[in-house]
Amino acid sequence: MRTELAALTKSLEALLEHRAALRKDYVDRDKELGRDIKEILARIRELEEMTAGDAADNEETAGTEGDRKPQPAPADERKSRAKYDYQAEVLPLVIELLQENGKMRGADIMRVLKERHNMIFSNPTIAMNKIMALSPRIQKVDKYYTLAEQHG
Repeated sequence: MRTELAALTKSLEALLEHRAALRKDYVDRDKELGRDIKEILARIRELEEMTAGDAADNEETAGTEGDRKPQPAPADERKSRAKYDYQAEVLPLVIELLQENGKMRGADIMRVLKERHNMIFSNPTIAMNKIMALSPRIQKVDKYYTLAEQHG
C-alpha cells in the first residue's frame, strides 16, 4: 500500500506540474494573441483614417458626379439637427410668414419652416419663445402669433 501511495503521490505531483506548465503556456499564448490583436486594431484604425481622409478628398474633388449614392437618412433625427441663428435666419422668415398669412399657430409656423426651408426644431415652443424674445413685433394672442401692427 505504501508503494501505491508513493506512486499516486508522484503521479499527482507530475500532473500538477504539467497543469502549471500548461497554464503558463496558455497565459503566454494569450498575451501574444492580445498583442497581435492590438497591432491589427491599430492598423485597421490607421487604414480607416486614411480611407476617411481619401473619401473627404474625393468628395471635395468629385464635384457633381452622377454616380454618387445618396446618403441614408440618420436613424436619430436629433443628432442631425442644426443650431440656428435665430436673429439672422429664423426671425426674418417668421416675420415674412406672418406678413403673408396675418396670424398663424406655432405648429403651422414650424411646419412651413420645415417644408420651405428644411428647418427642424427639437422643441417648437422654445423656438417660438426665442423668436418672440428677439422681436417685440411678434405677439401671441390666444393660440395665434401675429405681428403687432396687424393686431392693434
